[in-house]
Amino acid sequence: MRVIAALNANLDRTPVGTRSRLADELGGATILARTVERVSQISSIAGVFVFCPSDQLDRCGAILAHTRATTCQHNAGPPPWSNLVCSARKWSLDGWRGGIGGATSFDEYTDVRLIAGLLETTKADAVLSVPPGAVLFDPALGEKIIDHRKAIGEEAKMSFIQGPPGLTAVLLDADVIRELSDKALPIGAIFGYKPESPQKDMIFEPCCCPTSSDVRFGTGRLIADTDRAIARIERLSSSRAKLSAEAIGRLLIEEDERGCETFPYEVEIELTTDDPYPSGVLRPRGSRVPTRGPISMEHVRKVASELSGRDDILCVLGGFGDPLCHPQLSAVLEALRPSELAATGGGVFGLAVRTSAVDLTAEVIDMLIAHRVDVLNVTLDAWTPETYQDLQSPGGEMTANLDAVLESLDRLAAAKADCLSVAPLVVPEFCKSRDNLHELDDFYDGWMQRLGIASITGFNHFGQRLEDRGLIKMAPAARTPCRRVRSRALVLADGRVTLCDQDFEGKHTIGTIEESTMGELWAGESLSQVREAHVSGSAELPVICGSCEEWHRP
Repeated sequence: MRVIAALNANLDRTPVGTRSRLADELGGATILARTVERVSQISSIAGVFVFCPSDQLDRCGAILAHTRATTCQHNAGPPPWSNLVCSARKWSLDGWRGGIGGATSFDEYTDVRLIAGLLETTKADAVLSVPPGAVLFDPALGEKIIDHRKAIGEEAKMSFIQGPPGLTAVLLDADVIRELSDKALPIGAIFGYKPESPQKDMIFEPCCCPTSSDVRFGTGRLIADTDRAIARIERLSSSRAKLSAEAIGRLLIEEDERGCETFPYEVEIELTTDDPYPSGVLRPRGSRVPTRGPISMEHVRKVASELSGRDDILCVLGGFGDPLCHPQLSAVLEALRPSELAATGGGVFGLAVRTSAVDLTAEVIDMLIAHRVDVLNVTLDAWTPETYQDLQSPGGEMTANLDAVLESLDRLAAAKADCLSVAPLVVPEFCKSRDNLHELDDFYDGWMQRLGIASITGFNHFGQRLEDRGLIKMAPAARTPCRRVRSRALVLADGRVTLCDQDFEGKHTIGTIEESTMGELWAGESLSQVREAHVSGSAELPVICGSCEEWHRP
């Protein structure tokens, strides 16, 4: 089997919407050259090919002048799935999969169109696709992927290893590459669930190459395309000793279990506690939540300015009300993602709106598209109008009209089609409870057939402050340090920042946006003490933590 390696490089922008660092130096060499050097150590590959846009050929050639790589110019532009992958992958950068709609890290940098074109002039039976910023790519894992593909014969036409993005890669047979190219599909199409033709998860298929649990369970982006990923790579590269893939995986697992970044991955902003379904039973709403907001534009602009200064922060408009009820929603979106910069990735990195979509008017639809909101997370929780009514307005004091919401989503789909936009990606959510379990399969398969996207969440009783409508307890038997106080922050509509997103009553706040920055509050003494108490197993945890069962969720 003749195998070649392919890297898809762009010296200006990355597929996830960040500034390219491929020409930047790291440890005395450019990031792209270092990655090519790692890939070139695989003894069984017949050549390394680097794609780049034609107007970058001279720059790319200079970077790779002293490497084994062959530079291939193209004028193909971004692939047709680029905007879809960009919005979908922002929400799972640290894992090889888990992106919205089944998007994987392999989708980001693998352009099957370019590889198919290369195969017209270069003989190869299979191609190993490696991210160009994978400076810690492990050649031994690359060799293992190739050997595994040879060993499984005709059982599969590809091979991959589960692992942190950038540590490993994916190998595709030439005919698979051509088929995906002809159908204009990303690699994620192979991994995604299809209700009409269900199959086993690909990790249980012969194409999944076995590896150590340290590699398999390690999480943390190792592709040098965000500030946070580069900082992680620098930490792992600080030792003079060359780390194995297993050692890197162990360090990432330790960081995930106990470490804390200097800034949250995700900041949720509650715009208001107003809600069209105040008596809904699956979430804290209405009289169960103290009246707050609407949030002031001064607070929004201050948070937006801080978030926009970082290149991988996720922002969710949600909290314990419906953001579409905010009277200045357009101004809020403009502050977070200015319309004139939206097309070029300006403003906050990832932007989502969590809503019941009851107030998804034509005006709001235009706003969401103009500001290129990445995700519209719609809390439906039901497949039939009857169950929807029972969950959203159980007393019948108001009509909960599922058909009207679905019509609004149809109008959004039509508006996106009219302007050739994939964003916002609509993510229908189903909060699994004893009240709606009978509709779970219909909901999931129905939305997967319609959109290719559906989200199933477990019921959250918010530390026993809501009636527990859950089915079974999902928290592991042994408690570990809470992930949420190390990854998320919540700004309430009155400007206060809470200890965590379970505090819908606002009883455990750590400061205000008016008096401090998010960075100061995140690194402040109050939150640091709580994190330390979780890590040490101290009994001196806040009251809200004692009965919480969401500590294991990222």
